[in-house]
Amino acid sequence: MYKIMTKLHTTRDNVFAFHMVYNDNDELVEYAVDTPEEAADEALKLLGRVGYEDLRIVNDDPYYLELVYGIKPIPEPKLYTLIVKGEGVEVTEECTKDIEENSTATVKVSFNAPVFTFHLMIDGVEHKDGLPKWITYDGINESQGELIFSGITSDHEIIIIVDEYIISA
Repeated sequence: MYKIMTKLHTTRDNVFAFHMVYNDNDELVEYAVDTPEEAADEALKLLGRVGYEDLRIVNDDPYYLELVYGIKPIPEPKLYTLIVKGEGVEVTEECTKDIEENSTATVKVSFNAPVFTFHLMIDGVEHKDGLPKWITYDGINESQGELIFSGITSDHEIIIIVDEYIISA
């Protein structure tokens, strides 16, 4: 619904009120129509009584009304999912969901045997020359560690590929 607001001339600046009209029952109600064109036609009629600067046509959707009243809407957070898996690897929280944009997620990995080297395949692309800047690995011991994903900006599927195990003598 579209409504018209008119400026009230008070000691305070930018004070507006909804334009009121009488309905079929002679009740005073806020003027409201379905299209902006209908609201514009009514606003043209009001221009004889109020100035152009003193009129506002607003959509009464709460989002738009909050903007009119100076309340910035809280944006919906962008949420992402990380799927981490691998052969010979146990991952706590294999599928980490609802990660907010640019936040950090940590996944604990436990290898079946002590690992000397491994690499990641991220979204189908192998990274054999080291981890991307947004991923770090914090080794707890030779068979456990944490993958820390920082600044997440999209969904990812990550596969851990063991290159070489530590062979004990």
